[in-house]
Amino acid sequence: PDRKTEPGKKTFREFLHFWENAKLYRAQREIPVPPGGREFPVDPRFEALLPYLRGERPVCIETHSRRMLLEVLKWSESENIRLILAGATDAWKIADLIKARNIPIILGPISRGPIEKYDPSDAPYANPGRLEEAGIEFCFRSPSASLCRNLPFEAELAMSYGLSEAAAIRGITLAPAKIL
Repeated sequence: PDRKTEPGKKTFREFLHFWENAKLYRAQREIPVPPGGREFPVDPRFEALLPYLRGERPVCIETHSRRMLLEVLKWSESENIRLILAGATDAWKIADLIKARNIPIILGPISRGPIEKYDPSDAPYANPGRLEEAGIEFCFRSPSASLCRNLPFEAELAMSYGLSEAAAIRGITLAPAKIL
């Protein structure tokens, strides 16, 4: 695959453009309407984002590579929002930054190949164990609703690569409820 344009980068840029438009929309909606004036038209797409813009709800962003994880962390810090990372296959590479910001992760699926060709072949399987060592709150997810039955297998696979049994059980029971 062509590594020049990273998968997800275009989608994230589109999201950032939409986010900026939502901020402009919020600013317009906050301007008081003078008597006899017209109220700013309501846009349901931007109305739905208002709780996230105000920091009332966390923003969940899926990304896997180290580079995109760093870009998302930088963006969330500049926007001063609560963040939940999803996917996060390369989170082990920047675990110290994620822990310092206290960002939870929804991992998965871990039954996949590594992101970079030079990464160890077991990197996705060892990721949960490394996150546990760093003290990061995480849970497991499946790639689709029909495959949720495989969550115990994902946790068991991670146990084969260093995750404790307690963290594996927590990752499919209490941790998802806590994160969400």
